[in-house]
Amino acid sequence: MTDRKADPTDPEMLAALREQLPPGEDLLSLDRFIRCALYHPSVGYYQRKRERVGRRDDTDFYTASSLGPVFARLVVAASVRLLDDDPGQYSFVELGPESETGILGRVPDHPFRDSILVRPGESFNIPSRSVVFSNEVFDAQPFRRLVWNGQEWRESGVRIRENGLEWDFLPSVENLPPLPRDLPAGYTVDWPEEAHGLMKDLCFRPWQGLFLAFDYGLDRATVLAERPEGTGRTYAGHSMGSDLLARPGETDITCHVIWDELEAIARKQGFEEPVLEHQESFFMHHAAEAIQSILAGEPDGFSPRKQTLMELLHPANMGRKFQVLRARRREI
Repeated sequence: MTDRKADPTDPEMLAALREQLPPGEDLLSLDRFIRCALYHPSVGYYQRKRERVGRRDDTDFYTASSLGPVFARLVVAASVRLLDDDPGQYSFVELGPESETGILGRVPDHPFRDSILVRPGESFNIPSRSVVFSNEVFDAQPFRRLVWNGQEWRESGVRIRENGLEWDFLPSVENLPPLPRDLPAGYTVDWPEEAHGLMKDLCFRPWQGLFLAFDYGLDRATVLAERPEGTGRTYAGHSMGSDLLARPGETDITCHVIWDELEAIARKQGFEEPVLEHQESFFMHHAAEAIQSILAGEPDGFSPRKQTLMELLHPANMGRKFQVLRARRREI
């Protein structure tokens, strides 16, 4: 790893990062750096009072949830079908909503008992019967960066200097996940440990119903064979970057979900065999009637709702880029 300095860092962010340091030290693990950069209460990216999500030039990215009511209608339709039960007995719990009302605010006639919105960092309860839904939440959790040097795994950290940030390695690696030792020197794994922790937290709680996570990710085998530079990325101004230390607090920092790790957690906690589908396949199989209803209500030719469906379903757009992990638990 080089010790190349990132771009100059905002002084308030540098001060916030220093608050995270152990006494007398200047080195943070990457996951602690990301947690501060994203979620610090005053200067964290997700805490700043600005619009981050949308198609405008002054936003950073857009998501399915931000495209309008079509996505919400499809999620509701699919949830009802997969529950195969009276939805009026279930609460709809949305993790990390992008709006003040969550996606159900776009479907005023939804059939669920109520809607519960869980903001980042909030404590929450999951009612005994629930649909637990997230859209691009697991990829937004802090992650560790582990690098194989040909002999051992090293863990990346961030040195907090007087005027900026530098990459360095932590002196030791604690709680190393089970990773192979036959990779080329320099192979980098961005390990989404906090995403796994979030999944454990959700699955350990005593509730029954449906789990739905929309996100982008890979399986473990692909991460360990085809992504030698890791999957960590930044997003700002609708552009993707690879410098995770650039402009902390002003850019989103993300890495790919490792789907089979999440599946194993759900399986262990009594969920029926989890199923992973491309977003296109998920909606076509479980919300086909809603899709047909939307199309039937639109005029011939172009319409904004048809365009949204194209964004959500077409393989060249979100249809293949995003996946959906679903799991059902019928008894606590």
